[in-house]
Amino acid sequence: MRYTRFAGLLLSLLLLAQWASAQSTLSGQVLDAQTRKPLEMANVFFANTTVGTPTDAQGNFTFPTLKPGSYTLVVSYLGYQLYKQTITVADAPQTFIIQLAPTINQLSEVVVRPHRNRPADYARFAQRFLGSSSFSKQCKIRNPDGVVVEYDAQKDVLTAYTPYQLQVDNEALGYRVTFYDLDFQVNYGQQTTYTDSQVSFQDLTPRNERQRRRWAENRQRAYHGSFMHFLRSVYHDEVDAAGFRVQRLRREVNQRRAWSDTFMLTHSILGVRNRGLPMAVVHALREPPITSALSPEELPIDSLRRRAPTQTWLRFQGLMAVTYEGEEKDAMYQRLFPGPKTDSKTQRSVVRLRTPEAEVAAAGVVRTIGAVVTEGYWGFERVGELLPQDYQPPALELRMKR
Repeated sequence: MRYTRFAGLLLSLLLLAQWASAQSTLSGQVLDAQTRKPLEMANVFFANTTVGTPTDAQGNFTFPTLKPGSYTLVVSYLGYQLYKQTITVADAPQTFIIQLAPTINQLSEVVVRPHRNRPADYARFAQRFLGSSSFSKQCKIRNPDGVVVEYDAQKDVLTAYTPYQLQVDNEALGYRVTFYDLDFQVNYGQQTTYTDSQVSFQDLTPRNERQRRRWAENRQRAYHGSFMHFLRSVYHDEVDAAGFRVQRLRREVNQRRAWSDTFMLTHSILGVRNRGLPMAVVHALREPPITSALSPEELPIDSLRRRAPTQTWLRFQGLMAVTYEGEEKDAMYQRLFPGPKTDSKTQRSVVRLRTPEAEVAAAGVVRTIGAVVTEGYWGFERVGELLPQDYQPPALELRMKR
């Protein structure tokens, strides 16, 4: 199995080397849309990558070595509306003239807040946004006042947004992560979390060689078994070689529990005391309301995706359980969701589609916005494990602890 996974890795690296050999140049100028004057020090970057640069005194920027592919070009400047455009980089050089529109309420460089966040609301946001993993514990929000958080107790919904940007230093992975135009929502009743943002990554400077090595090792840990890792393996037909196992998952309403809940509700409405309940009801109330059944057969790659000469889509019905056996669960996950010791060396996630299919890019991302919902271990991983799309694991994966 290890040889097969290593062979699959070598194939990926060869494909990556061929892809990296073709590069292109992209340049442009950033102007004020009203005055047509150049904007110096505007932040120009490609969303969800480490690729970015500031504009010079004439508003010019250049990316000399871009790999072909589809990108979201983002330009940010305080006091102006965020600019974003999906572009396709090919072999030919490209030039852009980008005009930024001032924000409606551009009074000064001082941001006036209508109110401060309630400490309890902000704590809810930070916990859910950063996550609960060991890596998340090493993340720090640099500008807490950069986010506006509101909690609706009646709807049991927490929302947060950024008037400009929110910066997080991840001391576990060695990144400064900046979230522009953040839209964040937690529905506690439905147990769902929604995040949308234009994200920029910058490498932090390590204090010494030891910290540099630790960051590199932690980035490998964050990558292996991640949703990005899985999507890349789907794109390159390497699901088995990468260490993933995919099975169908069926969920059904527990009829015994549903009957017992109805029994209790009826007693409550009629004002009947619950002393001397039938033992069948007592036992059923201890059961979960939803039961899950995992199919024993592993699914082939063609059951998960549809391919065209230049495109790949996730395409399946129902729920898919994805198990990764290449790495142990995070210690905090095992503490929050205890299970059998024999299960500690597997990470299990659940994925479902909200649309008939969802396009997957070679970088390991879903291009169809809002089309995929993940649960389980992937739902547990948040900002603490967040990696840029241009991250590539080192060639020597044999250093992984299996």
